[in-house]
Amino acid sequence: MKKLFISFLILIVILIGCKQVQEPIPETREELLVEIKSNPASLLDSILKYTKEIVTIIGLAAAIALGYPALRKKLIEDHVKKIIDEIQSSNKEIKVLCQSLSDKHLSRTYKSEILSIHDIQQTYNELDDLHKKALNASQEVLTFTFLLKRTVQGILRSYDPKNHAYRIFSDEFYGFYIQVLYEIAFFATKIVNIPASPKTVRIKYLTRVIEKYVTYNKYKKFKYFEQGVDYHVASPLLLSFYGRLCNYHNIIILRAAYKIFKSPAPIIRLLYLNGFYFPPVLKKKEPSLFFPMSFHLIGFKRQTQYGEKGEKEIVSLIYANISEMVNFTKSIKKEEIENEFVDDYISSKDVDIKKAIKIDFGNLENVTIDFERSYIKDLFKKNKRLIKDKMLKEIH
Repeated sequence: MKKLFISFLILIVILIGCKQVQEPIPETREELLVEIKSNPASLLDSILKYTKEIVTIIGLAAAIALGYPALRKKLIEDHVKKIIDEIQSSNKEIKVLCQSLSDKHLSRTYKSEILSIHDIQQTYNELDDLHKKALNASQEVLTFTFLLKRTVQGILRSYDPKNHAYRIFSDEFYGFYIQVLYEIAFFATKIVNIPASPKTVRIKYLTRVIEKYVTYNKYKKFKYFEQGVDYHVASPLLLSFYGRLCNYHNIIILRAAYKIFKSPAPIIRLLYLNGFYFPPVLKKKEPSLFFPMSFHLIGFKRQTQYGEKGEKEIVSLIYANISEMVNFTKSIKKEEIENEFVDDYISSKDVDIKKAIKIDFGNLENVTIDFERSYIKDLFKKNKRLIKDKMLKEIH
């Protein structure tokens, strides 16, 4: 605004100067006095004329200066309206496509057939097309589409139907797939969130350390209008997505989804909702010389165990090594997990892996640890404050 005001002042001075040059300038003071005495009315007319021109210019400058914010606001509001119209249009298209895909694969949920690589590749191609169409959709629609596509992409990398441990069956895969499609369609039918105001804010693209060495580092975004994928690890969308996925307990699917963000944030919130606690990350106290050893909790399931002494409520915690580079699970033993792995989330001293009923090693760099439900509920009560504080930190 300051630059605009200074520009108008310069314009006024130039215009006045140009006007003055157009009038004949008396050569001497005496000639000027003679002219004034002989025709005083002419002098008054000239003064009034110049005053009127100056006032007109100042008025024009003020009108432009004052009108600029209103014009800018109107342009931004029109831009927001255009975006909302595009979102609504894209959402409608996505809703129809989700219903079409659900209908196409519904029959696969009635049978427990081993999936072929072709099945998963076909699903990925469908999701790739859905994701492209969702790029202009609402944030919720785009986020769920992105998460589903990336999960299937991760499955496709490691899937091997010839290996029993790597198999996925049609009922669980398409059951999960259709559930998420229903969730996408649900958000596609909702009214698009209209921002509280069209206010914009400046954001920095690079850190302050380097910004003075680049040409430009400030950009604008809508303050109250979130667009694109929600990448927050504490996002309710990620929590909802992961909650649906955990219902199926398939190691391949769980690992593929977890590795999108590699964060314990969604799983710890699912534990919190159930009133459970066991470390979402178990880390070896003294890591190997070349790499750290850690297991990440990628899922859990509740079950009832029946025996001679009655029934027990059991919670099976599914851990996995999510490293792309190093496999170490087959080289460690049950005693190592019990004695050398510790809580790497809140560093709770109450955690005792020796309390486990059973520890099973899988073939996919995974370990399942069974505990009595009462034990992990007791851990939750003891560490509830620390868990809350840690979850709050993950939001920021």
